[in-house]
Amino acid sequence: DSFLDAVRGLDVDVYVTSDLRHHPVDEYLRAAGPAVVDTAHWASEFPWTGQAAELIAGRTGVDTEIIGLRTDPWTLSAHPAGK
Repeated sequence: DSFLDAVRGLDVDVYVTSDLRHHPVDEYLRAAGPAVVDTAHWASEFPWTGQAAELIAGRTGVDTEIIGLRTDPWTLSAHPAGK
């Protein structure tokens, strides 16, 4: 949420980020900032790990492995069962 003031000055419709705190976002929205989407770390980072692994392996020859363990600490999420 350290970028909320900068986002308010941009011509954007929504700010997508992670690790927001309640009170700073509440104040930001009350001051008419653009909409906010707060994603969980794993949910926002895992989708591109395959591309990163291919890039690293292709450019360095280093063996890479993606660990698919979901690490978000939340007990309720909107992902398919078993993923």
